Amino acid sequence: MKAKIAIIVIVLVVAIVAVLLATDVIVITKTAEKTEETIISEEEKPGEVESVKEEKSQAESVSGELGLSNIVFCSERPSGYMDYKEQPDATFKPGDIVWIYFNLDGVKYNMNPDKTKEIWIKLHLRLKSPEGDILLDEDLYNEHKNFGEEYNLEELFLRVNINTTEELAEGKYITEATLRDELADKEAPASSSFRLKK
Repeated sequence: MKAKIAIIVIVLVVAIVAVLLATDVIVITKTAEKTEETIISEEEKPGEVESVKEEKSQAESVSGELGLSNIVFCSERPSGYMDYKEQPDATFKPGDIVWIYFNLDGVKYNMNPDKTKEIWIKLHLRLKSPEGDILLDEDLYNEHKNFGEEYNLEELFLRVNINTTEELAEGKYITEATLRDELADKEAPASSSFRLKK
């Protein structure tokens, strides 16, 4: 009987959380006439990325330490680098979509002989309930890609959305994100919180 109750509770928790996630890494390119945006969606598999050349010149990095900065909870999907609508007090209603915006700092890249820039980043996200239960603990993103020399890798950002359900409890939810740079063999954790309130 206890085993049945435990299974029902686990199924109920999974059903209640039903957290759906989507991530994009964005690179903004500024030209004289306009700003162009390239979105790398999670539908693009690493196997579909153009293979990296064997020869490499020096490994480089954008300025600063690897990290996630400017973590902002948003009321709608962020549309570009530093272009988002912040949710007041990071407070949402159960059932709302919680958008999270991050700037990616200090990502290492390799300059290829053809002047493309190779990056390889991963993102892991953990979501904790007000009671401290782990509702989500997943690798969300694994992007190994080459970018043309025109792309400004100092304007990388990432957006994640969490679809909450109406059954989730009110209170403070903690997000713990870990950015991993495979080329630098480094990780950078960051955490923040939002509230659900009916």
